[in-house]
Amino acid sequence: MRADRRGPVTARRLRRAALGAAMLAPLAGATSPAAAHTCALPSNVKLGKVTEVGVRVGAETSPVVAVDIHVPDGFRLDRPVALAGWQAERHGSTVTYRSTDDRILPFGCSQFQLAGKATARGTLVFTVVAHADDGSELRYDSADPKDENAAQLVYARRSGGGGLGSVAVWAVPALLVAGGVAVAAGRRRPAPPKGE
Repeated sequence: MRADRRGPVTARRLRRAALGAAMLAPLAGATSPAAAHTCALPSNVKLGKVTEVGVRVGAETSPVVAVDIHVPDGFRLDRPVALAGWQAERHGSTVTYRSTDDRILPFGCSQFQLAGKATARGTLVFTVVAHADDGSELRYDSADPKDENAAQLVYARRSGGGGLGSVAVWAVPALLVAGGVAVAAGRRRPAPPKGE
């Protein structure tokens, strides 16, 4: 009987296959129609823990020179984080970043950081108005992450866990795919008949 060159399916091979599938899974969403309009990526924060929330903002056909970010109830803003080429101003629950010598180029994406902490559990919706240099405005205010005008969504969870992280959301389907690949790889072909 001829030995299979790949060897037996081991736990190590299953982990490698799962890791590879998990790394490729987010790329499947990158080709969706919504990805052409928004660059916001939902994120997770621990309730009550001081953190920096990244608010991603995209540009369409004209460069973006100013960004208004509305900080939702349920997030206590300590300060906007400085970003080279941008000046931040705070007006109540809105933070405005204005270009000093930088801008978001057409079809590009930039990330602005806000330091603070989540004070309420659940989905926090950071709405954004991006002001282009031609006077037009882009509004990212949808709470649906699949919408082309999706706002920056932040999921505030208890510090003791209890919620699935964004990696875990992708890992479950990836493990199912990897398990199918491993089962298929583990099937052996029948040995060829011995010459008679």
